[in-house]
Amino acid sequence: MKKKWIIDSRDSWIDVSIFLGFLEKDSILEKIARKFEKICYNNADMLASTTNVLAQRMSDIYDINNRKIILIPNWIKKFIEILF
Repeated sequence: MKKKWIIDSRDSWIDVSIFLGFLEKDSILEKIARKFEKICYNNADMLASTTNVLAQRMSDIYDINNRKIILIPNWIKKFIEILF
């Protein structure tokens, strides 16, 4: 029986790396990183995202079927909503 592979994506690490100056936009390293991420996302059985925006970005950039992406919000937001 094949094990299921679920990727939990908490942020867009490539975009953040570019924003912080660790990775140069349109560089060969960015292209390699995006190709690697696309291979991972396309081969995963399911993708988990913390926000609708990140889920939509994954879908748009890597042409991922939205049915493959589930939304699991950060627990702290739900905890605060319960308290207040």
